[in-house]
Amino acid sequence: MTTIALVGAGGKMGCRLTDNFIKSEGYVLHYLEISSSGIGNLRERNLVPADETVVIPAADVVILAVPDTTIGAISGKLIPLMKPGALVMTLD
Repeated sequence: MTTIALVGAGGKMGCRLTDNFIKSEGYVLHYLEISSSGIGNLRERNLVPADETVVIPAADVVILAVPDTTIGAISGKLIPLMKPGALVMTLD
């Protein structure tokens, strides 16, 4: 089963994906969020933010649903944690 880490899962775009992933089967999903409002959005969906140091190395796919201004800093932190062959996607 494909493991997906959704970074920014509680934000504007992230919530749209989160809501669709909740309805999907066939994936292991991990939701990452650092903002207090985003964490609140995840909690409203009965989801708990994951620990990036645990889930990023295990993910087959990492989706960055974060503001354009933060992509460089976030990807610079997360990409070194990714396993070889994993896919990173950015949303715009």
